Amino acid sequence: GPIVCGMSQAANDWCDRHVDAVNEPDRPIPSGRVPGRWGLWIALAMTGLALGVGSILGPWGAAATLIGIA
Repeated sequence: GPIVCGMSQAANDWCDRHVDAVNEPDRPIPSGRVPGRWGLWIALAMTGLALGVGSILGPWGAAATLIGIA
């Protein structure tokens, strides 16, 4: 749940960095407070973490995690 939510928010921030540079320049990535690639790496790390936690929870947890990521 929360890990997948955080992953989607980090991926969204990375994907929207060019739009945010115009519309919301005070956000962390467009303002330069957070390097742009960090959003991508955080999203990838959280994807791996979510898959790891989901697999620990068994087949239903893994399936729910995969559905949440998709």
